[in-house]
Amino acid sequence: MLALLLVLALLVIWAVRSGGPGGDGGSDQGGKQGGNEAPGTITPGPSSSESLISERPGGREESDGGTGGSGGPGGSGDAGGTGGDTAGSAGAGSGGGGADGEGEGGANGSGSRGSGTGGAGGGPAGVVSGGVEAVPADSTLPDCRPGSVEVTLRSEENRYAPGEEPVFRLTVRNGGGGACKVDFGTGATAFTIIETEDGDEKVWKSEHCPKGARSALYKVPAGGTAVRTLEWDRRHSTPECGTPGAQAKAGTYLVEAEVEGLEKVRTSFVLTKD
Repeated sequence: MLALLLVLALLVIWAVRSGGPGGDGGSDQGGKQGGNEAPGTITPGPSSSESLISERPGGREESDGGTGGSGGPGGSGDAGGTGGDTAGSAGAGSGGGGADGEGEGGANGSGSRGSGTGGAGGGPAGVVSGGVEAVPADSTLPDCRPGSVEVTLRSEENRYAPGEEPVFRLTVRNGGGGACKVDFGTGATAFTIIETEDGDEKVWKSEHCPKGARSALYKVPAGGTAVRTLEWDRRHSTPECGTPGAQAKAGTYLVEAEVEGLEKVRTSFVLTKD
């Protein structure tokens, strides 16, 4: 038995020794391979959820959001651009608001035309201009008298198309050496509109439906003027402010104005058919 074990041990030793050259050769080959650079590590390609670009688009500088663009990678540039656009829009909105505000304020704040057209329901109403000032009823100023003042009446246009409301200007010019007062109230100044092509029919009279104070005194300085402007709604007047009459037809008309204590003046105008 012992002899058998000895034989087996010898066989193993012989087998190991007989494989030595091959082992050395393998060692040499391995050494040679170890002398070369190891090939690069192969890794899986990017997944479908990853970008092949390390810096995302939008990191570039944007003219509308340069500060945001310089903030760093990712979408900060786009965020900055959006901020720039938003600020621009807000600025435009603010400017527009200011313009509208001024536009509305100007339109609503203008009260002269509102007072000038107060007679839309029954004829013209008056607006006084010329830089004159109102004076109280007990003013000691002398009344404006013929010889020292000149009274004129004119139509703003010679011809008025359908839908256009005639406008008239009554002017009192003081040529005297001192101030005087004139009364433009409804009790002292009267207007009449006459249609000349139909028997001189009086189609509108201020006394039918007077509007405003009966007495309205104004100081006219030496060398100055007082102007009363009237607008006619093209309707016939009715006594005691009755139902507004018919629309005036096309034709030639006269408008007369008379201030108490001063001469009567008149001028003509035409309402055209088209």
